[in-house]
Amino acid sequence: MINADVWKDFGNIIEYDATGIDKVTNRSNVKEISRYSLNGQRVTSPTKGVNIVVYSDGCIKKVAVQ
Repeated sequence: MINADVWKDFGNIIEYDATGIDKVTNRSNVKEISRYSLNGQRVTSPTKGVNIVVYSDGCIKKVAVQ
């Protein structure tokens, strides 16, 4: 076994079990509730620029519309 001097810089290395994705949700039944422009005005349809979209599951996303 080769003991390089740099290995002393690492403290106590402990292995652990990796975690992953436990649950996947289906967003097919999620509806758009409202849409806003960047200055906070409610808009009824997608407008050019960045729109803030609120969905029925509570998710809020910024969407770029060209």
